[in-house]
Amino acid sequence: MGSDLAVLMVTDLRAETLTTYELMLAASRDPELRPLALALTDRIADLLEAVTGDRYRAKAASIALLGNVLAGLATGADHDLPALRADIGHLIENFDPRR
Repeated sequence: MGSDLAVLMVTDLRAETLTTYELMLAASRDPELRPLALALTDRIADLLEAVTGDRYRAKAASIALLGNVLAGLATGADHDLPALRADIGHLIENFDPRR
């Protein structure tokens, strides 16, 4: 699920993803927007929690997913979609919040 979401964010939902990141950047300067930025990461974590079974793992995967997608969008690099899917899948499966 998380891997598929990451791929959608850089393909079919690219325009929406760019708008979301613009909102997040604006939230770094405007405290009134911060609840919206937090709601985004929390919503993605909600979706991933069903897969991970753990809120900490889901939150970490959410943040990593957003960072990975942002890096690709910011550099203009073409995303290696199989690698993106594998990276997010690996994080979801192997993140241990007790470490």
